[in-house]
Amino acid sequence: MDPKAIEKCHTRLRHARKSIAEMETCTDFVPFSDAWVQFLQAWKGVFTQLEQGAKNFPASRQWYGTTVKTERKDDPLLRYLFASRDDEEHSLERPVHEGRDVLFSVKPDTEYEQLIRNQDGMPVLRETATKRIVEPEMISSSPAALHFVTERGGNQVGPPLKHLGSTLSDISAIHIAKLGLAYVENLVKTAESMQP
Repeated sequence: MDPKAIEKCHTRLRHARKSIAEMETCTDFVPFSDAWVQFLQAWKGVFTQLEQGAKNFPASRQWYGTTVKTERKDDPLLRYLFASRDDEEHSLERPVHEGRDVLFSVKPDTEYEQLIRNQDGMPVLRETATKRIVEPEMISSSPAALHFVTERGGNQVGPPLKHLGSTLSDISAIHIAKLGLAYVENLVKTAESMQP
């Protein structure tokens, strides 16, 4: 792995962290949307730099070409973030839309949890509860909600419900961004171990 690529990745990671910090303090849609777009650009930039840095080194080229590209295409969260960035860059659609996005966790009278999202001011079940719902607990709130985005080729991709095989309990933009950031931070650590 080319050390110059690692250096540029660290710059992209700093930008991504800064964007998430801005989203966490936003109460209005426009600055939240701006921070989301900046996050997407910085996040995608990590992949771009790693791909470029891996080209002249057989071990890192194989790692990027197989492991990283496969996960990026197969993982719902990574796929969604890539499609969101592409939609933002190449189409007129926006991956986040104005409107309070409030995600609740509700515990039925059973051992498992259900999730509901606030739609037009009314909590709506995301999954059907089989028992009476007890107290809803707010997980997150932001001035924007993630929406379906279009991948290259025309496929519609919805906000992710899984990441690396685990079901997500929080599908807010900020939580999705944090998971995406953690993923690329781990990629950069792996790439650093491949430096000559």
